[in-house]
Amino acid sequence: MLKYEAGGKKASYPQIVAGSSMIRIRYLILLSLVLAVSGCFAGRSYLSLPGTDAIEEPVAILPVTPAHIIMPADSEEDYLEMAEETNSILNTLAGRRNSKLLGPKKVLKILGKSNVETLHRILDDPGDHARVWKAERLAEMSKRLEVEKIIRVKVEIMMIFPSYTDIWGVGVGAIAGRGKHWRGSVDVSADLFGMSPPRLIEYIRGQKEFYGKIGMGCLVQCIPFPYTVGTTKIYALDRAVREAISLVLEEPTEDNVDTDPVGE
Repeated sequence: MLKYEAGGKKASYPQIVAGSSMIRIRYLILLSLVLAVSGCFAGRSYLSLPGTDAIEEPVAILPVTPAHIIMPADSEEDYLEMAEETNSILNTLAGRRNSKLLGPKKVLKILGKSNVETLHRILDDPGDHARVWKAERLAEMSKRLEVEKIIRVKVEIMMIFPSYTDIWGVGVGAIAGRGKHWRGSVDVSADLFGMSPPRLIEYIRGQKEFYGKIGMGCLVQCIPFPYTVGTTKIYALDRAVREAISLVLEEPTEDNVDTDPVGE
């Protein structure tokens, strides 16, 4: 059956088909937009760091403790969870077969919790006392780990824009929504220390941003749909840690080498 267009003219069958096709295309475009904004947050990678089997010599990464996490938090548990997440990422980076990178899990297994805490105290101590004791303990732990260098990681998470509610739109009223948005950054420092003699060899920082949007959208005639887009803090942490560890494992130049003993 033929249909009438505006003005009384009959629409041909090809015109009807073409019109239907355009409607379907428009809805497919809108559906694609909906799927794009109603997905999930990008998570971290579980791939090991490439090239760790080819570095010049073995290097150990100290376990990260809650004391080396700086971030807005509601409880002490938040710091503990972030330290565990960071150590999990570091273990993943060192998980390559024949890797010369010792992850925090292996370091903790070899040295034990008390010796790891002692190592952190030595590296954190700004004083110039007990240098002989420091050197002896570092040499002892270097022998047990069978490495000459260790990496100490610290993490700082900053909220650039805290959570706020906003209204957004795409096109001419085709899609609109309301929800919470936020943005922040993760700053990771990786310090490479020589164990004998005690010295800071390299200091590297990796920084990545994260953002998120979550709320309820409205499609065409107010067909509601939930949306979640962005990247998580853990995703940004993973990328920042990978960047810092990759750079600190590169061959340091003579200008970057600090020959001062640890603690000076």
